[in-house]
Amino acid sequence: MNKTKELKIGAVIAYITIAIKIVSGLLYTPWIVEQIGDSDYGLYTLANSLINLFLFDFGLSAATSRFVSKYLAEGRQDKVNRILGVIYKLYLIIDAVIFVILFVLSFFLEQIYSNLTSVEIQRFRVVFIISGAFALINFPCVTFTGILNSYEKFIALKVADALYRILTVVITVVALVCNGGLYTLVCVQVLVGLLVLAFKFYIIKRKTPLKVDFSYKEKGIFRELFQFSLWITVSTLSQRLIIGITPSILGMVSGSVAIAAFGIISVLENYIHMITTALNGMFMPKISRIFTQENATEKLNNLIVRVGRFQFILNGLITTGFLLLGREFILLWLDETYLVAYYGLLLVTVPNLFYYPMQIANTALVIKNHVKIQAITNLIVGVINVALSFVLSARYGVFGACIAIFVAYMLRNIGYFAAYYKILNLNIKKVVKECYVSLGIPMLITIALGGGLNVVLSELNWLMFAVKVVIVAVLYLLLTLFIGLNRQERKAITTAIAAILKRGKS
Repeated sequence: MNKTKELKIGAVIAYITIAIKIVSGLLYTPWIVEQIGDSDYGLYTLANSLINLFLFDFGLSAATSRFVSKYLAEGRQDKVNRILGVIYKLYLIIDAVIFVILFVLSFFLEQIYSNLTSVEIQRFRVVFIISGAFALINFPCVTFTGILNSYEKFIALKVADALYRILTVVITVVALVCNGGLYTLVCVQVLVGLLVLAFKFYIIKRKTPLKVDFSYKEKGIFRELFQFSLWITVSTLSQRLIIGITPSILGMVSGSVAIAAFGIISVLENYIHMITTALNGMFMPKISRIFTQENATEKLNNLIVRVGRFQFILNGLITTGFLLLGREFILLWLDETYLVAYYGLLLVTVPNLFYYPMQIANTALVIKNHVKIQAITNLIVGVINVALSFVLSARYGVFGACIAIFVAYMLRNIGYFAAYYKILNLNIKKVVKECYVSLGIPMLITIALGGGLNVVLSELNWLMFAVKVVIVAVLYLLLTLFIGLNRQERKAITTAIAAILKRGKS
């Protein structure tokens, strides 16, 4: 199968998977909260947050994607085998160190989370041990995604994602219906996670020429890998000082109820992230090839704008819809207790209207090994977020934490755009005009026209909510089609629709 077709099919599967994740999550997340309770759901969120905080991969996951894609673009399979041998040895060493840290940490949970009750601490410790054991097993295997992306095995990769979500939902529902609880929920995720890892490993062994060379010890590659990974490590740690650390901060200055409320925000924010970044990793091989060609800067700028426009449309639709209908959605989906999640999510997601359309530029910085500026920017905004979050969360709870994240994300946008301009020679005027201005106009008009929906259609039920969702979506898409898109894009859409209709008739 050619690369273009692989990419298209992979993209379709990716968005189907995301639809499954979102629909199933929206339906069964409140059900899970009801089944295991607010306190246990908060403990579950807290355990995952704490473990993920320690299981940063020291940049080796990004290094895998970057070096494998780069060497494949150069036609050097031998270098791919060598670099992976070095990476896997480093992963195993780091895994052992993290095991010791988590083991010691398990004895000090009472002192760290003094706001939790003794019963909550006992239950939290069990969840912490189960989740930690799986995370340590999974840690060396995070390279699998990067390998499959670099070899452009997009279909297998997205099928694996779909299997993980479907199996998790189905088995979780069955387990909780059969009177399972918090521990069952965690064990199901571990079981499904192991099955998906086995599937990815099988695809790599059968569908790629990869043969990891564990005996390779050349210092040049190790030095290059170390320098790259060092700054990625700083960047990764710094990013965890925003969303990742917030449940822990709330656990210190607030309590399990506040953690549960932020858990809802993080779940919904993650859905938005998945939608607007679903295709990013799939472009790394293409970007690597661009840098081996003439007129690389121009081609990169065109790719950034083309993909960025698509990502802005998606993110704009979600942000517009949640701004207009999110409050009603929270009331229907959960209850007034979690209404703070509406305001908090708006604060967290609005800055991403500027960030997500630039993910191709972020990937290009990684490929070009300009990760130092990303790391410094993330470190600065991460420290600012932690400082603000402790102050604001103690006084305003979840809302205060979200204000801190909003400030941090806006500062991150400023730093990253400066890097795009200075390092990648990004045509800022073109990006602003073609992404934010031309596509922002339909978004603002939709918000203005849709603002009266809740006044005209004030009845609070799922049917009326669905009607309003359709109205907002159709209005936004029509305005985008006729005002935001250019002639070439409209022609491409009509051609694609005609082709689909023709196939349907045949």
